[in-house]
Amino acid sequence: MSKGRPVVTLLALPLGNPEDLSLRGQRALSDADRIFCEDTRKLHQLLQSLGIVLREGCRVTSLPGDEEWNFNWKYLEDEASRMKSAYRVLLVSDAGTPGLNDPGRALAEHARAQGWDLKALPGPSAPILALQWTGGFGLPFTFWGFAPKPRGKAFRDFVGALRAAKTLAFFETRHQIVETLEALVELGLGETRLHLCREMTKTHEELWTGSVAEILEQVCNKLEKDDAIGELTLLLEGEGRPSDAPRSEDPLLLARRILEVKTLPPKAASKLLAELSGLDKGEAYRLLVESKDS
Repeated sequence: MSKGRPVVTLLALPLGNPEDLSLRGQRALSDADRIFCEDTRKLHQLLQSLGIVLREGCRVTSLPGDEEWNFNWKYLEDEASRMKSAYRVLLVSDAGTPGLNDPGRALAEHARAQGWDLKALPGPSAPILALQWTGGFGLPFTFWGFAPKPRGKAFRDFVGALRAAKTLAFFETRHQIVETLEALVELGLGETRLHLCREMTKTHEELWTGSVAEILEQVCNKLEKDDAIGELTLLLEGEGRPSDAPRSEDPLLLARRILEVKTLPPKAASKLLAELSGLDKGEAYRLLVESKDS
């Protein structure tokens, strides 16, 4: 190990069950000189549940994900220079794998730029566990992170990812899950196959499998009883077409799907088609009229 220089390790932590932390992970925690985490309380709960004791003098620093790019990582080299041996720096997120929709990328980039020793210890990852649990829908596999708000360019890109991916994985919250699934139904994707994994590795772990429309109904029924639906990871079946596959039929296909949704008035339907296809509103309206008459 490098004396007087940081040795950085990114460690994946359990999604819910503490026993999923590897022996290497437990040793990394007990050997660390400096630990960065999203929430110090959650980290200490994990340490206590596994009986892990931090080494004397270990500093634990809270670093929420939106702050990692503003942190002055250069300080680590100053701290390390006072050490007679390697300065073990550990970064963990609340749960899952650092850098995968969680903090970690900023430190990893800085460590590489400075020539520090950089390591990663494997462990739990929600999208990978969901794929392992359900079998997914085949490759290529795309992970999106949290689904964007329905409507607009970001959601258009999200739905567009289904062209190339056979399996599209994404996270959702209880606050937006209904809106997202309803938007997919409005786009004619109500019969598309979907796996919804909730509370993975926790006491109330559950897998729902069915069409988008069927899962939407289950979600609404669950939320009517209580709002403790938990953390959600979803796998949506895509088309898996090559990126250079012809797309000339896409606007027409979208128009036909939108027309299947009887609740949308003409103005709203043409606006939605324009947002999703890139057509101007006039062209979108014309295409909807032609599709309706054909």
